[in-house]
Amino acid sequence: MSHGDEVVGSLKRDPSDQQLWGELYDLVTPRLRLFAYSLIRQCPDLDVSQGDDIVQDILVGFVRNFSRLKHELASFAHVHNYLMKALRNRVRSITKHSLVRQTAEEMLSLRFSEAWPDRLQQSMTKAENRLFLEQILGRLASPCAGLVRAYLFENMTLAEYARIHSIPLGTVYPRWKTCLDSIRKILQEPDKEKSE
Repeated sequence: MSHGDEVVGSLKRDPSDQQLWGELYDLVTPRLRLFAYSLIRQCPDLDVSQGDDIVQDILVGFVRNFSRLKHELASFAHVHNYLMKALRNRVRSITKHSLVRQTAEEMLSLRFSEAWPDRLQQSMTKAENRLFLEQILGRLASPCAGLVRAYLFENMTLAEYARIHSIPLGTVYPRWKTCLDSIRKILQEPDKEKSE
């Protein structure tokens, strides 16, 4: 029986032993890091510095779910394989979310430049893009959020918005410009997920 198998067996019997968790950490971390860096280098949207954070997240999730998982993990090899698959899936998920975010930003940029409005209107109904836009709208002041929401989701013109809300058209146009400036600032902020 290998040392790794002994550690896993002991953890299954006493999952509260911090020393055993430390030993398991020492056994799996080097390979997990190498695998994480290898996967991240293949993804141009990810920064290699995220590797340690991803490995840490995987290990924390494993510890949290150990009581549920311990019956499925018969040996150190099972633990190792489980962690490698979890790591691979996490990197794929991060890459996918990054790609969705970039796509949504591009679509929003095109919408505001009035390029392909019919095609964009259809694309905006997709849940991923709507979620991204809702996040941006949630960061805008309420007058801007309402105006932009009406323009994007209800396909309302500024004149229609002014008429429906009994706002002078001369007030709506400057507000629209302010809203666009606010959105540009939000889109130019550094990506917080990459910096964390």
